[in-house]
Amino acid sequence: MQAVKKAKEYVVEGHGYVVDIDLENFFNTVNHDILIGIVRSRIADVRIVKLIRKYLTAGILVGGLTTLTEKGTPQGGLSEASDNPPYLK
Repeated sequence: MQAVKKAKEYVVEGHGYVVDIDLENFFNTVNHDILIGIVRSRIADVRIVKLIRKYLTAGILVGGLTTLTEKGTPQGGLSEASDNPPYLK
């Protein structure tokens, strides 16, 4: 939604083109330690931070075998939260 809003702003400003950028590879390269550092600065409950770390490192299932993930994030669903959840600092 933020991208659509920004694209509309550019059109209003008189720009003639909007370029769609696929961020798929961004999510595949996120550094877990850096991300957890950011999460820790916003979430006070250590149990939640540990759960997020487990979610990040749970791995992927390829051909019936689990491959652990050392970087990258799963996309969608669990990454969205309400504006003011009780576990925020």
